[in-house]
Amino acid sequence: MVDIDLIMIALISEAEEEESEFTSAAEDRKIKRKFWVHELWKKRHILGEFRTLCSNDLSLDPRYFYDYYKMGLDKFENLVNILRPHIQKQETNLRIPISVEERISICLRFMTTAISFQALAQSYRVGYSTVLTIVHEVSA
Repeated sequence: MVDIDLIMIALISEAEEEESEFTSAAEDRKIKRKFWVHELWKKRHILGEFRTLCSNDLSLDPRYFYDYYKMGLDKFENLVNILRPHIQKQETNLRIPISVEERISICLRFMTTAISFQALAQSYRVGYSTVLTIVHEVSA
């Protein structure tokens, strides 16, 4: 079952990468990263889907929580406790890492809805490659 999930993730990732290749390779080499975190993602802690919906509203109503994640709050918390040692990132002076709860939330939304990585990235206010990495790390 895990192998099938990883294959599906790889296939969806390849399809999305092919769709997003609007610039030529020469243009890609000329573009240099101007910032570490894009301006759109800097308000993730305030405006991202995890903070606005998942952390506040869903935990108040078990039925909506289950509809969103396809599991109860107690199982979600148990999953967080099991995976925390494996997926938690260290906080540095440069930035605060994405929490274990948010990482699991991103992965579960992908698995339960098959939403594109690009749509997840915009909804959670993180980068496309961040979503790709999170889904791979959490599901591995």
